[in-house]
Amino acid sequence: MSKIIILFIVLSVFYSGDESIYPKQVTSLPGKDSSFINPVYLDKNEHDQYYYHTTLRTSVCNDDLCQLVKLKLNWDLAGSYIGYDTLNGYPLTKNDHIPFTTQDYKKLHQALQDNRSILGDKSEEELFDKSKERYSEKIDGTTGATSLEVKKVVVDGALYSTYTLWKMANGEIVGKLKNKTKANLTQAISQQLLNSDNPEAVLLALDQWQDEDFITKSQQLINIMQRKSPLVNFYLAKRVPANVWQQKKTKKQLAKLWDELDSNTKSYLPIPE
Repeated sequence: MSKIIILFIVLSVFYSGDESIYPKQVTSLPGKDSSFINPVYLDKNEHDQYYYHTTLRTSVCNDDLCQLVKLKLNWDLAGSYIGYDTLNGYPLTKNDHIPFTTQDYKKLHQALQDNRSILGDKSEEELFDKSKERYSEKIDGTTGATSLEVKKVVVDGALYSTYTLWKMANGEIVGKLKNKTKANLTQAISQQLLNSDNPEAVLLALDQWQDEDFITKSQQLINIMQRKSPLVNFYLAKRVPANVWQQKKTKKQLAKLWDELDSNTKSYLPIPE
């Protein structure tokens, strides 16, 4: 077979939209400024689990106190941050280019995991207590000291890095990735969402169900409720058509589960006979 024919076959498969080809770019994530636009990919890990990732390059502050940040960010199918990986030769650094410690890396991960962090309510100007100052040998001068409430949730000495990465991991990208998951929903992706430990992922899948799905998949519905997630169970109590709870088998299963349900969920369900 000639090289031209082989090349044509390879290109045909690549551009055919074959679902088996990963990673696949689905969107992009701008850096702190417009200098860097980072492609975001849908991919599979070694366990055949889908996830999103980007190899990120971004500035994190507006002066020479901060080095350019390069690392890999990962999200689940619901757009929730799940972790990061550093890149060889690009360790994270703090003020004055001091390398992160092991504890600093752990603190950064904890900060990025908290999608309800106070960082989401803060502008860059609100990060500092302007009545106090900190000294930097790098610029031989002083800058504003980190405000006390922010200091508790960021890596000490890496305020800008923590803040910028939190915004990138938990900002507009979350909604974009949710929409990409819905647009590319397959049976495998739907099942992964339903099996997830992340309530947001389960809700994303359930939002795609029609009324008849709750009837034909009533056993799966009960299995999900047995995980005892108040957020998911409350959603189901409000969303599931009333006739589903009247099915003989479902009524019996609900009765067995009743004592383990939270009070908000119970308030929307028929009391078992």
